Parts: sequence; structure tokens; C-alpha cells
Amino acid sequence: MVKKLISLVCIITAIVLFLTMETDQKDQVSDLQLENIDALAIPAENETGSGGYYKIIQRQCPAPKDYKKEQICERGGKEDCMPSDC
Repeated sequence: MVKKLISLVCIITAIVLFLTMETDQKDQVSDLQLENIDALAIPAENETGSGGYYKIIQRQCPAPKDYKKEQICERGGKEDCMPSDC
């Protein structure tokens, strides 16, 4: 009788712990939060003048690295840009 009671308590405890963990692990993100994330991720057109894109300017590096090209990024273009130096 005592073994059955202990087994029942253990099973109920395991079920309660499982349900508690399931509830805690669910991501509760509202639609408003998702809209805010999207708004912060995309710059506004009037903030940068180009929607966050750049104009790429490439120049030849001086010697001794004249085999490389330097890339400069300026706001106002239509491309993504990753600057590089000599």
C-alpha cells in the first residue's frame, strides 16, 4: 500500500514538473512585439535618405599593396556595402 502511494505521488510530481517546464519554454511574443522588431530592423527612408543602402567607391591601393582595391561605402546608393581598406 505504501509503495503504491509513493508511486502515485512520484507520477503526479513528474506530470506537474513536465507541464510546468512546457509552459515556461513556450515563447510568448505578441504581434505588437513582432511589429516593433520589424520596425527597428529596417531603417526608415527619411533617416538615411536611401533606406539603408550605400554607394560603393573602389580605389586602387598604393604600393606595395597595389594588387588590392580599397572599398569605401557612402550612404545614398542602391547596394549593400562592406568597407575594406588597404
